[in-house]
Amino acid sequence: MHTRISEDLDEALQDAARRLRVPVSNLVRNVLEDVFDVVEAVTENVGDFVEDVVSIGRSRRNALMLD
Repeated sequence: MHTRISEDLDEALQDAARRLRVPVSNLVRNVLEDVFDVVEAVTENVGDFVEDVVSIGRSRRNALMLD
């Protein structure tokens, strides 16, 4: 894959790869894989999270109405 990136990002990637002692391509690959794993986990759990938030909101509203 080829893409254009800013000089600042290029330097940051090279510095990070140097510190981790891995090639830049491996660093980028690992970061992308991790990001996609996180996005997948979030999208799988967002429905449950929204349901929990709505349930909490309803409980609090009902508690306020009883006071």
